[in-house]
Amino acid sequence: MVIGNTVVGEVLKDGYVLSEDNIFRKELFSRNEIVELKNKYKIKKVIMAHLEEDWGKSYDDYLELEKQYDGISFAYDGMTFQV
Repeated sequence: MVIGNTVVGEVLKDGYVLSEDNIFRKELFSRNEIVELKNKYKIKKVIMAHLEEDWGKSYDDYLELEKQYDGISFAYDGMTFQV
């Protein structure tokens, strides 16, 4: 599954913390929601796309996050994959 419109983490660029009532919480998928979807539908591989610079994470940061989640990876410009 490829999924966009995600917010990755609680603390964003420049230390901004996403409050519980922030509109992004209703509009974007959180990592926990993606994990729930993956488990519910027994999805083997998830690629999170449309990662925004505003989240304040480098690709190296995303590679570290991948280690925490089995079967979830983060897209990058020029990425290719087979369906």
